[in-house]
Amino acid sequence: MTAASPRSRLAWVVWVTASLAVSYLAGRFLTGGRQMGGRQMGEPVDGGIPPSMVRVEDGRRLVGDGPGWEASTAVGRTRGMLDLIDQCVDAQDFSALIARIDSKADKSERQRFLAMVFDRWLDVDPEAALSEVGQVEVLRHDSARVADTFFQWGSRDPSAAAILLSRMLDGRQLDLESRPPFLDGVDPPVFLLSVIAGLSQSDPRLAAATLQGAADSPARTSGIEVLLQDWYVAEAEEVHEWAASIDDGDSRRLAVELVATEAGQSDVPMAGVAWAMDLPADERQIAIKALADQWSDRNAREAFDWLAGLPDEPLKFEAMPAVLRNLTVVDPGAAADWLNQYKASPAMDASVAAYAKSIRFVNPSAALGSTESITDVELRKQVVALIKRDLARDSAQPAGSD
Repeated sequence: MTAASPRSRLAWVVWVTASLAVSYLAGRFLTGGRQMGGRQMGEPVDGGIPPSMVRVEDGRRLVGDGPGWEASTAVGRTRGMLDLIDQCVDAQDFSALIARIDSKADKSERQRFLAMVFDRWLDVDPEAALSEVGQVEVLRHDSARVADTFFQWGSRDPSAAAILLSRMLDGRQLDLESRPPFLDGVDPPVFLLSVIAGLSQSDPRLAAATLQGAADSPARTSGIEVLLQDWYVAEAEEVHEWAASIDDGDSRRLAVELVATEAGQSDVPMAGVAWAMDLPADERQIAIKALADQWSDRNAREAFDWLAGLPDEPLKFEAMPAVLRNLTVVDPGAAADWLNQYKASPAMDASVAAYAKSIRFVNPSAALGSTESITDVELRKQVVALIKRDLARDSAQPAGSD
């Protein structure tokens, strides 16, 4: 496959997704009482805060302060802020309120209040809110806050998000001449992955169709990874069907690999195994290899026991190296016993190499001895050189040093 392995992108995708989750949950917590059975818009809160905080000067509406702004408790100030937000009806109102927050709010509450403002503004005018979030000084370097705003937009307006995603994925919205104002100064991958994460919450099928219809690219691959993280947990069978139904061969093989990766990371990897074993031969090999790799990261013994009992030997030998690498860490004896069942052959070379490389730190002499069973001369040279290099480095370190 030409695409990079999912494992090579795992760390930064996880970081982006974790940032989105943390920011999103924080926003939900801060505004939850307002959206889920709490105070309705326009209702005065306890303490008699007036329902209108908007004043008019020279024909322009400006958001005023109101008594709640100066409340002595955090709860009181939050209630006052919610009243101010209720009075905002257009970009001018929201911008004025943001300016007041930036200049008057306590530093410890500034970002919390801004999160509340943007949460409401996305309901009223998402493009204006998206344009503003990157311009606010206190948020300019807060990538999680910016990402969360895009996440919320994707979850609330899936149709518009899907249209913009399709344009960005084929490059038309990356040119400065055609870039929407709210993308100025925004890192495209942050925008893409954040919107996809939001879109996957509201309409994962639309997200899948949008990504499937785009040209192959690293951004598209990463987008599918982000989509699958939630979609697979919620609807594994539907995801299995989606991956297997893609018409384009290259796109289908990529989707199969990424879905199998999710299956291997799930709590029930055998459900993914059942799906993978029903795939055509070439895709079955891709899926089982990716699934077993991830499964063995979580439970090497369990993954090994299943794979070792697989009657399809070509498939077993293709998927075994990654599993054996992990098994050697927890049970090197079992790994050696399995290898010793078979004669040296090209089919076994990758598994022997995985074993030798995995055991080299705890038993370098055994690692060197095992390389004699590698039939591929170049591969054997590479593994021997790696083991000897590590041995030389260890012997050069002073006794007792780490």
